[in-house]
Amino acid sequence: AWERDPAGRAALVTTLRQRDPAAALRLIEMTWREDTDAPRRELLATLATGLSMADESFLERALDDRDAQVRHKAAALLASLPDSRLVRRMTASAGGILTLDGGHLTPRFPPAIPQTMVRDGVGRPPAGPPSANDRSRLLMQTVGVIPPCHWETALGATPDEIVAAAGPGRWPRTLISALAAATVRHPDPRWLAAILAYDGLNARNEALVGQLTPEEMVARLSTAAASDDAGAVVAILRRWPHAWQPDAARVAIVFLADEAARERDTRHSPTLRFLMRAFARQCPPVLADEAAAALANRPTTAVWQTTSKQFIATLTLRRELHLAVRD
Repeated sequence: AWERDPAGRAALVTTLRQRDPAAALRLIEMTWREDTDAPRRELLATLATGLSMADESFLERALDDRDAQVRHKAAALLASLPDSRLVRRMTASAGGILTLDGGHLTPRFPPAIPQTMVRDGVGRPPAGPPSANDRSRLLMQTVGVIPPCHWETALGATPDEIVAAAGPGRWPRTLISALAAATVRHPDPRWLAAILAYDGLNARNEALVGQLTPEEMVARLSTAAASDDAGAVVAILRRWPHAWQPDAARVAIVFLADEAARERDTRHSPTLRFLMRAFARQCPPVLADEAAAALANRPTTAVWQTTSKQFIATLTLRRELHLAVRD
């Protein structure tokens, strides 16, 4: 089947990775050298499922692949393994890029990017003096990979102190985004708490949503809804990876109903409408009647009316399907 159906390999490997990651990796390696670039990119992406140090040697070899996209993906996967050689090399090469001076977290940019860092996914800036975007990208590609606990030792400070020191400097958004990216790759509840306590939940750090417990998610969603913090609600609707429990879903429904009742769109309204359509496929279908009641006569514009009708119709259909299957 593997030889006869190249198009179905990625789906097969993804399924196999869930129960036997090593066997899935062996399948990939069987034809890796002969496969063309496109299927190899798809197969490499499947290693995100069940990723572990057992995949490290294969991914390390992929850093020298002929295809740039394969090299980039291999570096991204290795960056999520705190014990990988790539993370150790990045920590050794860029572990001094941040300094703590007078309560300010300040980058100390290297004069040049060595080839070892390029191999590990750090892009060289174009010829000439590096731009602000070049330096911002460098911080994301280095600080965003290094386990955040490194900075506690290197800077002699706590996560709260380091995150707070990022604010007064020249690179506050980039540094906090980079520290958040590192915390996504290398989960640490102390850093999660420090970043969210200082920066709240927003587009810069929304990938951290997946590290919240269901209880923490409900608490943050309720607080965001009560304070009309649409950015935080957007982050949760976009990034919550688990099943929605009824108590959390009710909060989201009421918030969306209130948004639909506004006479004018806010900057978050188009995104909320898009996410509302996705939420219709995740919301517990048992809430179909409650959602219909919450949204009844609330939408004030045609576009919100259309989105609300689609939301209720999808949720009602899902409830009927659930009842039919149960019976």
